[in-house]
Amino acid sequence: MTATSELLAAALRHQQEGRLQDAAGICEQILRSEPTQGDALQLLWRIAEQLAQPSLPVEHFRRAIAADPTKVAYYDCLGDLLSTLENHVEAAECYRQVVQRRPNSDVAHYNLGTSFDNQGKWSESIACYQRAVQLNPAHGAAYNNLGTALKAQGRLEEAIASGRRAAE
Repeated sequence: MTATSELLAAALRHQQEGRLQDAAGICEQILRSEPTQGDALQLLWRIAEQLAQPSLPVEHFRRAIAADPTKVAYYDCLGDLLSTLENHVEAAECYRQVVQRRPNSDVAHYNLGTSFDNQGKWSESIACYQRAVQLNPAHGAAYNNLGTALKAQGRLEEAIASGRRAAE
């Protein structure tokens, strides 16, 4: 067992025992030397949720992106964290990176659309939701959000049609 594996096992034990600060400290120790250590990033994120401190892993995901900008999951996770923190502009930038790397992902387009919604950028969100439902016609949440964005633009007939598709 490697030193990192032993540290991860200890962090997981601490987390399961409710010693969240200790577990977070071990994860951060791992990430200082291995910024792209995925298990430590994910565990730190879970701990941050338990502590109701969503900002805790943000800088670690930023360092992971700097160390390996090809890893799409880092952008996606950072976008989710930034959305939780209501930093929708930066979240949109992260989701934009995901869309560029996974242009055929309905979820990526949906997430980007949601970040635009939260900024009141209706035209941009509509385009994202339209692409999401084009890629996955069964994506009910995208139809629902598309309807909401269309309604915000006063496009009521289209909004109603989108709402109907969401209910299907």
